[in-house]
Amino acid sequence: MLSQIANLWAQLERRQQTTLLVLGFAIVAGLIGMAWWISKPLYAVLYAGLSAEDAAAVVEQLREQSISYRLKAGGGTVEVPQEKLYELRLELAGKGLPHTSVVGFELFDRASFSASDLENSVNLQRALQGELERSISTLDEVTSARVHLALPEERLFTEQQQQASAAVVVGLSGGRLTPLQVGAITQLVASAVPNLPPDAVTVVDTAGRILSGGWDEAGGFRTLAQFEARRAYEDRLRDHLQSMLDAILGAHKSVVRVQAALDFQSEDLTKESVEPAAGEQMVTREEITEETYSGEAAETGGPAGIATALPTEISEGGGSYSHKHESREYDYSRNVEQIHKPPGRLQRLTVAAVIDEELGMSLVAKVSDLITAAAGIDPERGDQVTVETMKIDAIAVAEEAAKAAEQHAASRASERSMRRALHYGSFLLMAAMVAATLYLFLRRLAALPQPAPAPAAVAERAEPGEETEPAEQAAAAEQTTEFPPAPASQEEAPAELVSELSTIGADAPDVFARQLRGWIGPPDTE
Repeated sequence: MLSQIANLWAQLERRQQTTLLVLGFAIVAGLIGMAWWISKPLYAVLYAGLSAEDAAAVVEQLREQSISYRLKAGGGTVEVPQEKLYELRLELAGKGLPHTSVVGFELFDRASFSASDLENSVNLQRALQGELERSISTLDEVTSARVHLALPEERLFTEQQQQASAAVVVGLSGGRLTPLQVGAITQLVASAVPNLPPDAVTVVDTAGRILSGGWDEAGGFRTLAQFEARRAYEDRLRDHLQSMLDAILGAHKSVVRVQAALDFQSEDLTKESVEPAAGEQMVTREEITEETYSGEAAETGGPAGIATALPTEISEGGGSYSHKHESREYDYSRNVEQIHKPPGRLQRLTVAAVIDEELGMSLVAKVSDLITAAAGIDPERGDQVTVETMKIDAIAVAEEAAKAAEQHAASRASERSMRRALHYGSFLLMAAMVAATLYLFLRRLAALPQPAPAPAAVAERAEPGEETEPAEQAAAAEQTTEFPPAPASQEEAPAELVSELSTIGADAPDVFARQLRGWIGPPDTE
């Protein structure tokens, strides 16, 4: 086999040898790269957003266990092979890694009796901030949280007590928090801190956007929040009405717009009314004083003071005294009414709708009634509904948008198909190159002359009644016939040599002729 390969290599030209070497090297390199890529482990994120100390501790543990890892995001993200991800998380968690920098009320587990009031106050604030950070970080959309509390010192008098405030910074996994989620964070912080009203809590995300809170009454963040609230109400009502009209009139047959005026002033009213009691008058308190004296006195009167001004009876003879005082209080009805008006009340609502003129004017009144009922229009409040018929070109626009979306989807699908084709095509191309190389090599190897079997073997291989081919016989004779060495000249040829050559020529004339041509050789060109 090796001799045949050597003979095949010797028969190739220099250009063919170079091409074969380059092709073989490329195939070997491709196979090595493919094997390396297949055996390369898939990495997954073990921890992200680590501090430098935590990342160093985690990497040290991975090195001790001889586990491969990768660092990303400036060293704050550690990746490990995916098959060992959960096992490593459990193992590192058992060792207390990564060390969290957030401390809660466990800070008081190591409390010292020698700590001052200032230290205890600071530790209480740190523990409260840490517990709030842990609670906020449990939300699905929040990846990290920082809480800053401003707790004033307690004062003796209430009017001197300052109000507490808080600031919350949240890191989001993506997108933005909904107003309900922001309100939940605000209420959570306000409920956990004494004397902290919800409007004193400011929530900010890591992108620098203020999610709740504000410091000015007009033209600032609160005004922006009010504008967003009004726009959200208009959009929600518009979608509600548009979906109704699309279901009735058909898609792209109508357009609805809503304009709302909201009152964001908060009011607290207390009304008290006093009216006489209904029915018979009821005495709730009655006081009667009556005094009568008799005797021989020149003058009789009451004690000094107010009583001396009251009516008295003075007798000039034997003398007598009479004093009478009456006081009555009647019941009455008292009504106390407390009214709280929250901000965001609807003051006025205006709805405008346009339907396609192809539907006709007969639907205008019906559409107006439907919008009035669905939007809750109140004429006494000043609400207004306007419905008109016009030509709507939204169908063409919608078709163009649909075509553009389809083209975009098709381009993305073709891009994914192209990537998939390149991914699998590279493997197919590599396999085709290997197969082509093996085919060419085997083909060249099959083209080499095979050694002829001995005459006896040829005879044995032939079946009874079948004659052996002359070519096979000649090849066998050529392989088995031994020729004497050629004489240097005719004069030196002995008689025995001539007789032996005559016998060989008679037995195998073809072989004898080829051997004779070999002895004669090519003509001398000198």
